[in-house]
Amino acid sequence: MKIRRISAVCSARVALAIVPSILHAQPATDTLLVREDRVGNVFVGMRIDSLYRTVDRSRTRLVDRLWEGLFDPVIEIRLRGSAGPPTMVAEVTMSRCGLVVGRVWVYDPQLRTASGLHVGSSLAEVRQRHRVVVSREEGLHAIATDPQITFDLAGDQPASKVTAIVVRKSVEPVVCSSRD
Repeated sequence: MKIRRISAVCSARVALAIVPSILHAQPATDTLLVREDRVGNVFVGMRIDSLYRTVDRSRTRLVDRLWEGLFDPVIEIRLRGSAGPPTMVAEVTMSRCGLVVGRVWVYDPQLRTASGLHVGSSLAEVRQRHRVVVSREEGLHAIATDPQITFDLAGDQPASKVTAIVVRKSVEPVVCSSRD
């Protein structure tokens, strides 16, 4: 009886030691989900200092895009183990709470919307899953209203590919707190 109990305890300890390494090997599915107000754990309206506490700072880089010749800071974020281009880019915006995340551009095809769309999906696929308006203002975009997500496009033909997904929900309903 004692041997079985000792064996069970040892097996449980080994399992508990192995499970965390398995869990950390792949990013959680939720961290790869693109929603209208967030990408994984990064959300529109999130204070920048909270972003740095949420995302390992070694996976981020503060960059000035110099859009239209003006200072335009963004934070490039990469998934663990990704050495290539950024997975996503978070716009740094001023709000009544200070510096917060504005829009978020997703560039990695691993990240998907709840309807399964990703960078590389076609305009036809976007239209099958969402009611969209195609806009040519400052580039070519398919703008969905439910959820409020924008799909940047390489062209306006049905086979044209999504080059980025933009999370753009308004920043204003942010609650300012010292805990953010």
